[in-house]
Amino acid sequence: MTRIHARVASLLLDAVAACGVAEKRHADLAAEMDRWIGKPASDMIAARGHLTGQAPRPTGANLLEYASERVVKRPSGASAIMIPVNIGGGAVAMIPQTIIEPPGTTYFSCRLSVNVSAAGEMEPWKAEGNDC
Repeated sequence: MTRIHARVASLLLDAVAACGVAEKRHADLAAEMDRWIGKPASDMIAARGHLTGQAPRPTGANLLEYASERVVKRPSGASAIMIPVNIGGGAVAMIPQTIIEPPGTTYFSCRLSVNVSAAGEMEPWKAEGNDC
């Protein structure tokens, strides 16, 4: 396996792991928010904290919003990986390889929109972003 193949494999594994974390985070949010449907919105607000936005509707209903953003910066660095190399006769040797990673910046955001009926009860909600 070449250094490029090893790096691609490492990036793919990181992406798969990140997807699993994001899916669990979204599933946890769904479980939390679904339990509020049909209950007083004031109870949900008390549990989640201050809103970042609110829009009254002409029908007396409301749209509530929780929004967040964050930036994660990763410094450059080096890491060692072991690469299998065929040395002939069916034998494989593990050769250490150093990978230099450039610095990186990842932007995370979440916008949680919650519908509230005119009676003040929670209705369906939706979440958008890579950090929900």
